[in-house]
Amino acid sequence: METFYSILSAVIRPEIQEKITIGLALVNEERLVVGFSKPKINVLRELVSSDVFQTLRMNIQAIQQDSLGGEKQKRVNDYLMWGATTEHPIFHEQYLKYLSNYRQNILSFSAPALIDMEVNQATFNRLFELFIHTPNFEAQKGKERKEFIEIKKKPSIKAHFAIDYYLDASHIPNLPAPIKIDLAGKNDLEVYVMGIDLERRIDYVSKDVYAFYYLNRVTPNAKRFLVSAEPSPSFPMQFQTWQDLRKSSEFEYLDISEVEKIEEYALEHSVKPILTTSNV
Repeated sequence: METFYSILSAVIRPEIQEKITIGLALVNEERLVVGFSKPKINVLRELVSSDVFQTLRMNIQAIQQDSLGGEKQKRVNDYLMWGATTEHPIFHEQYLKYLSNYRQNILSFSAPALIDMEVNQATFNRLFELFIHTPNFEAQKGKERKEFIEIKKKPSIKAHFAIDYYLDASHIPNLPAPIKIDLAGKNDLEVYVMGIDLERRIDYVSKDVYAFYYLNRVTPNAKRFLVSAEPSPSFPMQFQTWQDLRKSSEFEYLDISEVEKIEEYALEHSVKPILTTSNV
């Protein structure tokens, strides 16, 4: 069964075919997933006339009505997505080829591109991030991150660790920028704990992961824990990052459900909070 995708763009200057990508359709013979970027659509309000913008909205609504197939519209933070499981005539391959050559509409379609992937939410998210924009998953903190925040409030943790500690050049000469550590303690070794929420935007996740790997590089003799949780497969890049982190031998990976191991280590090794005078 062939799968293909088409990129949907708003034509803002028809005379030179200047476009802004605003949506994506992923489809095979049985299923469709299609969505539009809300932030990009909002930006278009400032770039085109009100009449053109209303025409664009009508185009999007028409696609929604043609493609729903009985499913309700889903809203996923800053983009709209809906899916159909049976017929979606506007997204037949031949019709998409026709639409890709039709240049008289505010909404344009790219020629359907074959892709060797299944039609599902994970594939859609990956292509959407690649071709349209990275959805903002920062609006709500993930369940696991909230749990980790609560863990940092526990007296049994505060007894052994400084909370939200900044490692800076006073600790490591020539450190170019401070590194925030969720938990910082010391016995015969320094003990550092960082929690990473993997269900955020991939650029935020990457920044945290790079910071943690840099921490490993500049503190080779420290005991390091990374706390996280398996992200939903609907976050494909974050899911791959999670798999890589679990396999690393440079630190001890703990699932959010295993944080008691940090308390056990702290008790066994008489870990004390690192003095925080330089972090005030």
